[in-house]
Amino acid sequence: MRGRVCSIMTETGRKTLTENKFVITEHDQKLEQSVDSEMHFATILEREFSIKSEESIERRLAHTHPKVLIIVGSARENSNTLEAIKKLSPFSHYDLVDLRTSRIRPYAYNSGATADDDFLAIAIKMLHADVIVFATPVYWYAMSTSMKLFFDRLTDLLGPYKSVGKRLKGKRVYVIASGGQPTPPDGFEIPFRLTSEYFDMQFVETLYQQAEQTV
Repeated sequence: MRGRVCSIMTETGRKTLTENKFVITEHDQKLEQSVDSEMHFATILEREFSIKSEESIERRLAHTHPKVLIIVGSARENSNTLEAIKKLSPFSHYDLVDLRTSRIRPYAYNSGATADDDFLAIAIKMLHADVIVFATPVYWYAMSTSMKLFFDRLTDLLGPYKSVGKRLKGKRVYVIASGGQPTPPDGFEIPFRLTSEYFDMQFVETLYQQAEQTV
């Protein structure tokens, strides 16, 4: 309708539609309601069609050029885990979140006590990704302290940020790990796989590299 003027005539009045705005020269309440309803319906159709088209395109792109987010739970800047990411990651392009430099408070039943940290910002980054990779060293047969802290906070996605948790559905999840033994310990993968399943995400696999140095 841009740049176009439409005139609507009735027995009692006239309206001019210019640039999607009404200029009412004479009052006609019934016609106003009718035209408003038709415009609202057309707007909804246009918006829904656009959203569905964009979602369809995004789904296709997600398989050919996925948006990848790697969340790293290492305690060192130049870590074995980062080396494992470089060597083992199936993806050459990714965004990286370093939990070592992020402020993640311990889980609290009172969500107001944790509202000022970085957890929600990272969770929103997860929403924007097609693939989520959790990268961690093996500490005492399990994930690192910072990664466990982050996983504890996923509980917030069942409460105050439930709408965020629901939107994780369908995302693909990988684990990249490094440790001192030739293989990861028994059960190491379980928390990652079961957590993924809980949020209806697709757990793909664990990629593991034995570290050359373990301290």
